[in-house]
Amino acid sequence: MDNETLAGYAEYLMKTALKHCGNIVDAQDLVQETLLAALLLKENPENMKAWLLSVLKRKFYDLLRRKYKKPVVCIDFVADIPFEDENLLQIEHREEAAEIRRCVAQLALIYRDVLVRRYFKGESVKEIATALGISESAVKMRLFTGREHIRREYDMESYTNNSYEPEILRMGCAGSAGLDGEPCSLVESDDKIRQNLLILAYKKPLTITELSKAIGIAAAYVEPIVDGLVKNELMKRVSDKVYTDFIIYTNKDRLTGLETEKRLTDKLWRDIWEIIERELVEIRAEDCYKTMRRSQQLKLEIFYAVKALESAISNIEFSAAGISEEQWWNSIPDRPNGGKWYAFGNHGAADGFREYSYEEFGRYIIQNKCSFRLNDIGGLKELGIVGCETSLGGTYSAWRDSSIMCYPVYGGNACVEVMKILWAVHTNDMNMLSAIPHAFENLDGLEKSGFLTKNEQGDRIVDIPIITVEERGILEGVCEKYKNLLTEKYSDKIKALFANPVEIPSHLKSVPMWLRFMYCANIFVMRVIYNAVENKDFLPDYDKNTPYPAIMLFIKE
Repeated sequence: MDNETLAGYAEYLMKTALKHCGNIVDAQDLVQETLLAALLLKENPENMKAWLLSVLKRKFYDLLRRKYKKPVVCIDFVADIPFEDENLLQIEHREEAAEIRRCVAQLALIYRDVLVRRYFKGESVKEIATALGISESAVKMRLFTGREHIRREYDMESYTNNSYEPEILRMGCAGSAGLDGEPCSLVESDDKIRQNLLILAYKKPLTITELSKAIGIAAAYVEPIVDGLVKNELMKRVSDKVYTDFIIYTNKDRLTGLETEKRLTDKLWRDIWEIIERELVEIRAEDCYKTMRRSQQLKLEIFYAVKALESAISNIEFSAAGISEEQWWNSIPDRPNGGKWYAFGNHGAADGFREYSYEEFGRYIIQNKCSFRLNDIGGLKELGIVGCETSLGGTYSAWRDSSIMCYPVYGGNACVEVMKILWAVHTNDMNMLSAIPHAFENLDGLEKSGFLTKNEQGDRIVDIPIITVEERGILEGVCEKYKNLLTEKYSDKIKALFANPVEIPSHLKSVPMWLRFMYCANIFVMRVIYNAVENKDFLPDYDKNTPYPAIMLFIKE
């Protein structure tokens, strides 16, 4: 090839090289190497321009390998991928074979299956059609589409941070969990794969291939996980894409209205507490309260102070969302395995909630609410437990590291076991206690967390309120009265907190407005209570080292 002929291609090659390299120095080196290769040709190719372009691209990928030491596939140079004429097993000596295989592994099953059969196993189009029960034209179409995916989509830069620095998604639900603790049990705290697939598919629907590439795991392993998430209604499938079908809150969502909420709470808390104190005066007048030890009385007061305030906030939230409490419950969809819930997730970075002081924020959070009951146990017609976890008392903290433990919100298994332990201790039923797995190992933890204590004789006794179903009905009536009073008096002022609901992706249609309000008034209740504590209006002998769990047992004999 003479220099004059090659010079005619130099400008075209330079434009192409600049487009690839982004800088003049690398582009000039690339063009020079390409032209040098042409000068060494013994015979001219039929299409010189195409040949030069292929060499330039190959040199460019060589450059990338030298720079970044990463494997790169020449996906947009059709001639380098021998899909039509060669079995991939015959080209294992080629540098590109491993990269092509990796690319095929990231395809969805519908395309991956035909490509593997055709190019890895050497099956004919007719054989593939017979094996899969589809037409030959369908096989050809899938082969074509699969090849196009490889040529067009494979790019190492499509791997996201989730592939090497997995993020955290903590699951929760509103409503009633399934028999096996769904939805929280579907995505455990150490299940980084499911967590990050759900995070990736939240902002927009993605194909299996896109998820596979983003998380850095072959599609064959991603597909069954995604299928399970779809089956259990945490994801939704639309055509060849899937998306996360519940709201995910970010650090920003939790923080946005925090200062506004603090200011409003600090402005209203004294007047609000006067109403709560009237509620507590009525509760203190009940016979069941008078028969309790002081530690049980305080826990009962905390429970109903929290409940009245939180129920009022819920009423105001539902009103802002345009529904009633009854409509709220009826709107929650029935789920597989006996559940009736809306899932939600809390998204945090790999090293935790670093954008704000979680310690300060966590002080005011009410979480892990539970209400479970058993029939015909320990001589009772009914045994139940109801409560929630606050920073005044880690209601479930004693259960977290125990051998029987999981959060009760994960289906109530631990909650049921703890109910049995408490009732066995209360009735001194050693046979019942012995029949509960790991019961004796958990007694120290339950005492440390304020569920049990020791009497003057050194015997363990239950240290949370125990009331009858009838007594509970009376106390619930008192709470209902003051909840309604709080709602009526402060609805207009508190409703202002719900002016800015959490934004959600436009394709996500299943999230009700009240879930978008979740972090609009999230600290209000406990900030009111802590203001009362710090002002000595509540729990005058409060000791921060003493747990006050907001929980109680109720029984029906």
